[in-house]
Amino acid sequence: MTMEVALRRRLMDAAPVTQLTATWEQFPCIFWSVRPEGSPFPAIVLTLVYDDRSQNFEGFNVFRPSRVQIDCYALDYPTVAALREAVIAAVVPEPAESIQGVRFLRAFINTVVDRGDQTDTGFVHRQLLDVTVWHDA
Repeated sequence: MTMEVALRRRLMDAAPVTQLTATWEQFPCIFWSVRPEGSPFPAIVLTLVYDDRSQNFEGFNVFRPSRVQIDCYALDYPTVAALREAVIAAVVPEPAESIQGVRFLRAFINTVVDRGDQTDTGFVHRQLLDVTVWHDA
């Protein structure tokens, strides 16, 4: 199992996250890399920024950090702020948690940026989270 699949599952298993996200094709709107055209808001888009494959003379290190950009989207500010906080609560906790064979340690929030986009149909609020996820996948 990859970290990407397990991290998406971790967010999908977090009730506060899925209660705030819309549903598209019977699944919560949590996507890797691209939010499909026509999918509803609120939504989450995950992007792998950096995946450290550090190693020593005996092979790869067991746990490694991956930087993931997590973008939370909503049509109003209170919803996007609540979604941001639900995502943080879902990815940060300790102790180590295993999801589909991938063990996660505590994630670290590097930064939170408030952004948004003016679209043809109105303003879409966006909260960008830069997160370092420690895992063994």
